[in-house]
Amino acid sequence: MKKANFVGMASSRALFFWLFMLGLTLGLTCPVFADDTETVMDSADGSSAFSFQDNTTNEIAHIDTDGNMILKGGLRLDSAGVECTTAENLIIDGSVGIGTTSPQTKLDVQGAITAGIDGAGYDVKFYGSGSGKYLLWDASEDALIVKGGIVFEEVGHDSPGSTEMIDWGTSNKQEITLNTNCTLTFTAPHDACNLVLKIVQDATGGHSLTWPTGSTIKWSGGTAPTLTTDVSAIDIVGFYYDGTNYYGVASLNFTPAP
Repeated sequence: MKKANFVGMASSRALFFWLFMLGLTLGLTCPVFADDTETVMDSADGSSAFSFQDNTTNEIAHIDTDGNMILKGGLRLDSAGVECTTAENLIIDGSVGIGTTSPQTKLDVQGAITAGIDGAGYDVKFYGSGSGKYLLWDASEDALIVKGGIVFEEVGHDSPGSTEMIDWGTSNKQEITLNTNCTLTFTAPHDACNLVLKIVQDATGGHSLTWPTGSTIKWSGGTAPTLTTDVSAIDIVGFYYDGTNYYGVASLNFTPAP
């Protein structure tokens, strides 16, 4: 094996110069090495690093004496991958973008994500800003554990008109403020779940609500509730959706909002 050994600090310009001079000595127009050539670059005292600079002598990367490569910019892999064994680490001070060249957070993944291995028993944990608050998929229990609260954002329908669609796929908590007589239609949620609809009369009151037609709504006792029509009255209707039918119960005539 041919071996070129460079001792001491070496810049890319100095390296190119000596390789060029070697080519002239050998009568070559450019240095040529066999496939098994090994190039070794080290410092005389073992304390300096191998540094890469741009054309204004600003460092863009270096390899320290422990063998770590430090990049001042980004690392982009077009067709290869990065592999770290159990004894190695990949440490990134900036942001990581997968599927994007402009990550907006520490880890910005624009695409599908798989965490863990099916049947292998790996936990997945997400921490919140509060101490002791997190979301945990506990592999040993095969259960989702929440240390904190789960908040489902309410979707409001403030000016529904004579017909209004309640899309349960957008949220399982919805509110409708009646400003006229209104007929509802439902868009089903993604799977079996509990649903809540808050019905509010406006400052005029007296508005009726017609439920979706068909047999998909099953009321407790077999009869739809008679909703309150007083000014600013509030009724709460809950449903359990089993994938086909909505099983409904109502709590009526709450104290009007001040």
